[in-house]
Amino acid sequence: NTQTKDAFDYVIKIVSEYKIGDLLDVVGGLYKSFLNIKNIANYREYFIDTIEKKLNYKNIKERDFSPDKLKNIISVAKMQSKSQKTMESIINNIEKYIDNTIDFNEYKKTYLTSDGMPRKKLMDIDFLQDELNRVLEICSNQTKKQIIDGSVALFDLTAAFAEIYQNIKRANNVLDFDDLIWYTYQLFSNPETMGWVLCKWIYLCRIYWLMKPKIQVLCNGKYSKCWRGISLPKVIRTNCRVLCL
Repeated sequence: NTQTKDAFDYVIKIVSEYKIGDLLDVVGGLYKSFLNIKNIANYREYFIDTIEKKLNYKNIKERDFSPDKLKNIISVAKMQSKSQKTMESIINNIEKYIDNTIDFNEYKKTYLTSDGMPRKKLMDIDFLQDELNRVLEICSNQTKKQIIDGSVALFDLTAAFAEIYQNIKRANNVLDFDDLIWYTYQLFSNPETMGWVLCKWIYLCRIYWLMKPKIQVLCNGKYSKCWRGISLPKVIRTNCRVLCL
């Protein structure tokens, strides 16, 4: 579907070809978490809401600014006698930003270094502090948005993988090793099925005992240490208790 395709396209853009194997390992390891989810759409909304709250994400628009405030910065910067080159660069970039000549990613370079830290020469200039803080907040918000988008894309890919994989197993009427553990847990955690399974298991224990070779029960070798003197009911109770654990 479109949601899965968008998720795949997003992940492919940010994941190196050398890391595709690692990505598949992550998806293959996470898909089991989706086996017990009945409504993926509702859980997806809950998943996104939880991440946004954990990250304290705010939907801040990059161009949500006051032109008058930026023009005021330009006016004050023109009256500064120190660092004329710096002031000229700031004025030039602010004017371009107001006119939409440059986007935010280019504009933020006025205030931040390549690693996203505030430029030291601007940290002591009072009239730039509000705009510097606004730029920092938007950059932080961009990083959070990338985390959210990446997490949601991984969620969608894993959900699609789980659905396709489950459909393949149903079509072929097979279970994998994880299914054996999962469905065994489901059987014994449900009071309606647990009693039935225990009865069947006791019956199998009885057959297992009857099929034991006499050499294992009667001889004086190593097997006799395990079986000599043990009555049938005791074997049944012991084996069933081990299974319940």
